[in-house]
Amino acid sequence: MTRLSFHQKNLILFDEKIEILKKYEIYCYQVTFFLLKKEKTAIEAATYSLFELSQDEEFFLLDDLSQKRRVKSLAMKNSVILYNKPL
Repeated sequence: MTRLSFHQKNLILFDEKIEILKKYEIYCYQVTFFLLKKEKTAIEAATYSLFELSQDEEFFLLDDLSQKRRVKSLAMKNSVILYNKPL
């Protein structure tokens, strides 16, 4: 059996994180678009939300329902921020 290096272990974890984030990408956009009704702004809010989630190590340890709630919460928060952003 081959031992994985520290770098290889982190790479696997990174790949898993990407898959988890991809799982919520469309849902996140749906939430932001529902609130903002503007495609460009919804994409921006969803991008901010997914980036924020990518930095949250605890997010990846949550069960599916808790992850979905966290995605919705951040999507709503970032939508409100962008909605109130001066032009």
